[in-house]
Amino acid sequence: MRDEDIADRVKAIIGETLELDEDWIWPESRIFEDLCADPMDLAILVSNLELAFDIQIGDAALYGVDTVEDLTRTVMAALQG
Repeated sequence: MRDEDIADRVKAIIGETLELDEDWIWPESRIFEDLCADPMDLAILVSNLELAFDIQIGDAALYGVDTVEDLTRTVMAALQG
């Protein structure tokens, strides 16, 4: 899967999970501040990403994740093993 396809899929899952229009989701969007997610939203989002991509994202991988781009990179890293 290409990086662009992964980024688009992550964006779609974020939109579905947070009930946001994808047009308002940018790579630099901050998950908590800009997208108004709370910690429970993030937990559900990570679970949805794990199911969609058949990956595991450990708690340690989420440290420092602030933006959509950070989260996309975390998914890409999990896909690579």
